[in-house]
Amino acid sequence: SLPPDTPPAEVYSTFSDDFGITWSEAAPLSPDAAADPSWDGAPVIGVDARGRWVAAWPRSAFDDYNRIFDTRVCVTRSQDNGGSWSQPLV
Repeated sequence: SLPPDTPPAEVYSTFSDDFGITWSEAAPLSPDAAADPSWDGAPVIGVDARGRWVAAWPRSAFDDYNRIFDTRVCVTRSQDNGGSWSQPLV
């Protein structure tokens, strides 16, 4: 279980189009991150030679006693080298 009043965790992405000299602001991969009370974390990320990215992570929900009662896998993809991401599938 989590300590009381632990804020939800989210998975964030940042983007560089100049080989890491500058970076975009970190943005959550899930567009409902601000309103989502679930705990998102431990992403796994893959990319192919065409710049198509896939990210997957577990999303866990907690009961009133801060115990996990439901965990699902979220998957999102980017077709522009991580510049933008699709709505996650749960």
